[in-house]
Amino acid sequence: MSTSFSFFCCPHCLNVIVEEACGFACSSCDSFYPKDDSGSIDLRLKREKNILMPFKLGRVESVSDVPCPESLDVCRHVEVDFEGIEIPHHLTAEMLSYFPKAQSDGALALDLGCGTTPHRDAIERTGHDYVGIDYSRPGAPIWADAHALPFANDSIDFVLSVAVLEHIQYPFVMMSEVFRVLKPGSLLIGSVAFMEPFHGGSFYHHTSRGTANTLNNAGFEIVKLAASGDWNVFTANARMSKKALFPKMSSGMAEFIVKSPGFLSKYWWALISSLRKDILRESYAERVSGAFIFIAKKPSSRGFNSLSHSSPSTE
Repeated sequence: MSTSFSFFCCPHCLNVIVEEACGFACSSCDSFYPKDDSGSIDLRLKREKNILMPFKLGRVESVSDVPCPESLDVCRHVEVDFEGIEIPHHLTAEMLSYFPKAQSDGALALDLGCGTTPHRDAIERTGHDYVGIDYSRPGAPIWADAHALPFANDSIDFVLSVAVLEHIQYPFVMMSEVFRVLKPGSLLIGSVAFMEPFHGGSFYHHTSRGTANTLNNAGFEIVKLAASGDWNVFTANARMSKKALFPKMSSGMAEFIVKSPGFLSKYWWALISSLRKDILRESYAERVSGAFIFIAKKPSSRGFNSLSHSSPSTE
């Protein structure tokens, strides 16, 4: 007998899909989503889907007023104790301090771009049921496209998206999808590359203003937006590009060469900022950050203001 999963939906038509022996079937558009031999579910689009997303032009609103400190501060109202959990590489104690505690049994947390699920322990510590998706990574529980999430409207209680947005072909579409599936009042926590080298087929590395614009355009309220602290352009290139820049050189020597201008640059900025505050509009951290961290909230009420919110529609 087949079982209906209320939070799953067909990524093409957004209707309910029903579990069958070898996968999930949509009775509305006849799409079928198989399970592979390992048990992963393939909920990627099976045919092209055209999205219409209008943008409002000619408006003067700006995202430049969004504060962007040098690093994320610790949340003053920590809800979850992560004592004893090994912090995954891309997460920080500061990011974890904003993780919300599950408010009910069966609350769902989406790890968008989960890879090999390194964030699972941390997410499950919050009390949420873990839902991990990746586009094609072997071992991911669900294969899905971030542009067409296979979840019903307002079905997810928390979304984590770490170092994913730069790899998305159409970031405005992805962010509108995240907004669609999140429950009102719920959090999106994530990060996006800025001054990191091209990697993993990345598409768009976001400035702080670009990050704020992408979030606002989808309808999110920005709770926090911060540079990635010590992970700046010099450190990022030293760690990620040293083989390309200095092949066969020892790691220590290559990192010293790449990071040396960073020390000089930071002290020079401190000096020139103290002398000519009028000529430097953006902070040093915003200009040289390797990535940006964001905490965003889907408003509890539908009566919200955003720069240009419009949900995508299917042609």
